Amino acid sequence: MLLLFVAQGYACSCDSERSVKEEFNEQEFIVSGTILSKETITAIDSVEQEKFLKRGVQARKVDKRFTEYSYSKYKLVVTYVYKGTIDVDTLEMP
Repeated sequence: MLLLFVAQGYACSCDSERSVKEEFNEQEFIVSGTILSKETITAIDSVEQEKFLKRGVQARKVDKRFTEYSYSKYKLVVTYVYKGTIDVDTLEMP
């Protein structure tokens, strides 16, 4: 999950319903920073696409919502480290 506010971004994994304190204790490092760039990456799920083709659906008619997945990759310059040790000033987060 990535929450964006004007010039700041926050990223976290929301797989469970833990408290902020529990999440803080669980993470290896926690930082804040400024986003330098965003790249959208699209991947094709060829296994799902093949299922449609085997059922006789023409490739151009396969609904991309079921066979393509996109995510964003961010480049972040670290401005403050709240927890952990980081040896670089720039991070990439898929």
